[in-house]
Amino acid sequence: MSNVTAEQLRLFKDYKESNVTGEQWEAITNAWLDLSAVSEMLNGDGPIEPSAWIEIAEAAEDSVKELEEAFPDLLEGIKE
Repeated sequence: MSNVTAEQLRLFKDYKESNVTGEQWEAITNAWLDLSAVSEMLNGDGPIEPSAWIEIAEAAEDSVKELEEAFPDLLEGIKE
């Protein structure tokens, strides 16, 4: 059974009909999956295994790289 809501399906349809490229769509999806995993890990009841921290750190780095490549102007105008 899927946990996808009607709202998520509507958003998916809207994005697919937009000017978002496949690369951008994939970067957004992967970042969302990584953030979902982090949320689940941090809000879970059990202890967090050290290996999970390593996996999450690697996933976060991958998501940042994918987003920066898919959206080259993502950080335009943001000063450090």
